[in-house]
Formats: sequence, C-alpha cells, structure tokens
Amino acid sequence: MVNIDKWDGPLPQSYIDGQHELQNSILARERELGMSPVLCAFAGHVPEALKVAQPTMKVQRIPPGWGGFSDAYGCWFLNPLDAQFKEIQIQFLKEQQKEYGTSHYYGTDPFNEIAPRAGSRPIWPACRGPFTTAWRKKIPTQFGCKWPGRSKHATNGLTTGCQP
Repeated sequence: MVNIDKWDGPLPQSYIDGQHELQNSILARERELGMSPVLCAFAGHVPEALKVAQPTMKVQRIPPGWGGFSDAYGCWFLNPLDAQFKEIQIQFLKEQQKEYGTSHYYGTDPFNEIAPRAGSRPIWPACRGPFTTAWRKKIPTQFGCKWPGRSKHATNGLTTGCQP
C-alpha cells in the first residue's frame, strides 16, 4: 500500500530479500503456466526527500489523515504532469525489467484513495499520457496497461489510448 510512507520498521533485510525471492518464484510459476503477469509501473509515490533534493519538481503531500493515520505517516506524490515523471517511469521500468523480466503488461493506480480537488477532474484523462508514453518508449513493440476499475475517481477517457 502506498497511502502511508512508513509503519513501525525498518524492515529487516532478510524480509526484503525473502519478498524478492517470493516475487521471482511467483513470476516464474505464472510464466510456466502460460500467464502474462501484470507488473507494477511507477505510480508517482516518492520519498519526501525528493521535494528537498529537486525543489522544482511538482511533489505534493497527499492530504494527511488517510485511514485515520496521523500526519507522520503521510506520503508524497509526484504529479504525473511534471516533466520528470516520464523519465522516472522509464528508469523504474528498466530497473524492474533487470530484476523480473517483462510481460509487456503494466498496472498502476496513481490515484488510489486520492480524492480530486474541486474543479480538477479534467486532470484525470490528461494524466494517461505520461504513463502510456513512457511505457511505449520503454516497450516499443507491444504493451498493455491496466487501470483499476474499482477506482471511484476513474472517468471515461482515462484509459483511452492504452492499447497500441
């Protein structure tokens, strides 16, 4: 979940390594069964330190209080319309491909639990470009994107252009 940046922790390296091994096992089995796994794409959640390190980037704090958590657990989000978003997305996919290979299908939920501000609904369809353009640049042959249908903020037009 990316609605909070921390909880207790830090996680021991053995846990992180175990999760990496488990992910590789799951992907290997899915591929063995002829499945095309849907891998995660960069959704825009970034560490708070990015706002300090790159003050010109459009990094915003997600309104605190999600799920009753205090401000100390809030997370930060890079606006998909920021000029650097596509490059971060491409670098994310490159690193992920080194670790897990690819299936040409990517899923993301950049607006999970984020309510739009009044009058901001037109941003949702505009945000698909930074995602799909980066995916096409990294995977120029074939790709598919999956947007969660459960999102209460999904609108017509968000998924237009996802398929090549």
